[in-house]
Amino acid sequence: MPETTNAYELYRALQDCGVESRLILYSGFGHGFNNPKEMRAATQSSLDWLDHYLWDKEIPKDSPILGSSERGQ
Repeated sequence: MPETTNAYELYRALQDCGVESRLILYSGFGHGFNNPKEMRAATQSSLDWLDHYLWDKEIPKDSPILGSSERGQ
């Protein structure tokens, strides 16, 4: 079973229930990160998500949560 199967299942279930959600996959990584750049992006994604959904803050335009098409790149 591919490592991302559970991630896709959770994402699809959230979408089916009408929950605003995003699926962010980091190529070449399973459950852990070895590269500091990817570690930073994953941590920033979590912080941005928590700020948005717990404290009703706007998601920063440069957030890893937003796909490149949403950032205008």
